[in-house]
Amino acid sequence: MLVRELWPVFPKTKTMVPAAWLVAAVLPLLVGLTVGCAAKKQKQLEVEAVDHYVKAKLLLDADNLDLALVELMKAVEAYPTLATAHASIGDIYRKKNDYPKAVHAYERAVQANRYSFRNHYNCAFLHQMLAGTVKAVEATRTHLLRAVQLYLRAIQLNGDDYDTTLNLSVCHYRLGQYDQAEQQCKRALELDDKPADAYTNLGAIYDRQGKYYSAISMYRQSLERNSNQPAVMMNLAAVYVRQGKLASAIRDYEIASKMDPLSPSPLERLGYCYYFMQQFDKATEYYEAAIAVDSDFAAARRGLGVVFMTQYLLDKKNTELRDRALAEWEASLEINPDQPDLARLIEKYAPKFTVPQL
Repeated sequence: MLVRELWPVFPKTKTMVPAAWLVAAVLPLLVGLTVGCAAKKQKQLEVEAVDHYVKAKLLLDADNLDLALVELMKAVEAYPTLATAHASIGDIYRKKNDYPKAVHAYERAVQANRYSFRNHYNCAFLHQMLAGTVKAVEATRTHLLRAVQLYLRAIQLNGDDYDTTLNLSVCHYRLGQYDQAEQQCKRALELDDKPADAYTNLGAIYDRQGKYYSAISMYRQSLERNSNQPAVMMNLAAVYVRQGKLASAIRDYEIASKMDPLSPSPLERLGYCYYFMQQFDKATEYYEAAIAVDSDFAAARRGLGVVFMTQYLLDKKNTELRDRALAEWEASLEINPDQPDLARLIEKYAPKFTVPQL
């Protein structure tokens, strides 16, 4: 089965704002406090929080993340709604690749300050990343829906940001909301038509919608802006496969293979194309080439098994072809057990042995 592939582009999170600016942003917290015991206590906590925060920023400047995190935790303990401190905690956890803790910190920053574009963007981006790591479908959907909410708010705060609009489009795509994905991707192009990634993503959206000629046009425009994109070339070739234009697909898969000679995927796809053109020797050649690049590439071993089994069915006297097919299929299943149809084929074609009764 031909799997539709998508390579969405995820721009990096917005860079950390310089420490001097952040410190300046915290100081107004000390202005305009009323007099009284409660107010004095509150002022004391705020001063304490800012002191911890400033120490943390100096430690961050020295790239001492762990001690900076300690100071920031003390800051938010003293003043729980200090948004800049929560955001800095999120930055640190993001650097540590601890995305669940990072997104939690950004959520607290967003709650504390509804008007920070940077915090909304970063929080949305982390939810988008987590959606690609969790296995449960509902958890993926929850992260994506939250990312959409946050990106929409970020656009309210800064409607001219290309990255926000493009990532919002990707989230809609992954939610199966293709009309909204198309709308936001087109809007990203209105904001900036120079980068290749929006054309790539719009091509993938059109591809999913079955608008193949539009998809081809977008992929080609992406390649015009950046010719060295093997993934986009793979997508372009896949559209030609879906149109039944195997010669065009072969041309582009060959280009993709030259762009990325260490990838087995273009070689496997070439084997697929030649198989359906009934050029079994060429199909075998490319499937074996893909396996030579990556011996654990399940799709190539599966495809090679299909070639051998097809040849066996055309000449059932050649049981060696059947055995080679079964061996490749079993190897494919060992690499990727989630192929129930392949398991059924093995059961169907495997020789049946009966135990003689004594």
